[in-house]
Amino acid sequence: MSNQIRVVITGAGVVSPIGIGREAFVDSLRLGRSGVSRWDADPSASSPGPFLVARVQDFDGKNYIQPRKAIKLMSRELQTAYAASMLAFQDAKLNRDSLDADRIGTVFGSEMIYGDLEEYSDAIKRSVVDGSFTSGNWGSEGMRLMNPLWMLKYLPNMAACHVGIALDARGPNNTITSEENSGLLALIEAANVIRRNAADVMVVGATGNRVNTTRLLYRRHEKISKHFSNPTEALRPFDIGRDGMVEGEGAAALVIESLEHAQRRQAPILAEFVGWGCSCVKPVEAYGGSRLAVANALSGALKMSHIQAQQLDHINANGNGTPAEDLEEASAIATIAHSTPVTALKSYFGSLGAATALAELTGSLWGAVENKVFATLNTKQVDPACPVHLIQGEAKPWQQDYFAKLSQTCYGQAACVILRKCLA
Repeated sequence: MSNQIRVVITGAGVVSPIGIGREAFVDSLRLGRSGVSRWDADPSASSPGPFLVARVQDFDGKNYIQPRKAIKLMSRELQTAYAASMLAFQDAKLNRDSLDADRIGTVFGSEMIYGDLEEYSDAIKRSVVDGSFTSGNWGSEGMRLMNPLWMLKYLPNMAACHVGIALDARGPNNTITSEENSGLLALIEAANVIRRNAADVMVVGATGNRVNTTRLLYRRHEKISKHFSNPTEALRPFDIGRDGMVEGEGAAALVIESLEHAQRRQAPILAEFVGWGCSCVKPVEAYGGSRLAVANALSGALKMSHIQAQQLDHINANGNGTPAEDLEEASAIATIAHSTPVTALKSYFGSLGAATALAELTGSLWGAVENKVFATLNTKQVDPACPVHLIQGEAKPWQQDYFAKLSQTCYGQAACVILRKCLA
């Protein structure tokens, strides 16, 4: 273990419903500013709305993407992924010309990318006969109206590809699609690339869009909050009155390096990656989380990090506000780390799909710069069935160096990473 290559985080970038970039994102966390609003469906459409959503405001890919013509082959998810990566690269104070292209890689977390309805409308209309869609006309009439390269906009692996091309990163390039676990699994994979000495620098990111109209029309919505009267207070992790999650969109990215490489260029170091754990078990019930998977992931990460739960300053939880999954997660935390403070930053911006965990992790990283752990938003009374020490109201001062980030899916998957804040 003494010869193990150490991995550190030197930069972060976020495109989120509560802000783009470090200053705006941290301001929202500091001020308790939510990015959730109500979306009412077009009354002429066959939509199950309304929904509570968290959308990214004032984002224009043209401000980040070079060459601009590349935007034609990028869905919104790919554009936000690209932007977050460039922001992270800048945050790490990297000079591309001074880096060895063969020693830079990219790993991205992603998920299903749904097409925009407007992109298909003309083709579908051409295939309508007597008021009904006719598949027999699609090949001869509809398909020729589609952009021949349209699929490249929606392939989950294209985020890593575009970022790799933009940075001329010729090292390992990979994509992981595992719902909300995607971001942490991407970080774990990228850290292991460096530990294997296959790269010096990795750009790790994740992107998701749960508010795409096509997705909202297609997916089931029984887990979404119905607190329409006050959208900004809808998502209430571990609260006794919680009733569901909020869907959002966004992207987050980190720059990680070997400690030796970061020190050689005198880089700003936010944290050191020290351990991880993953687990997948049969869900307790349909669409319910699994406390065993969460407990396995957390205990595995602690074991790999060679620390005890008492040494954790806090746990940055999944906390998505659904009754079943919050209960499962809280029960697991209480079993492994019953006295550790917990925060749930999803309360500010909802579920960003694959991007959520890295965006939340970035909240802890940037909070460490201010020596504080940002509080959970909206939770007024912690459910007695969720025995966690939730950070509420005001930020908590940092007291110990280590912290954990948890994520889980509703299919019995969980992941955990443990980091040590450095700020060197």
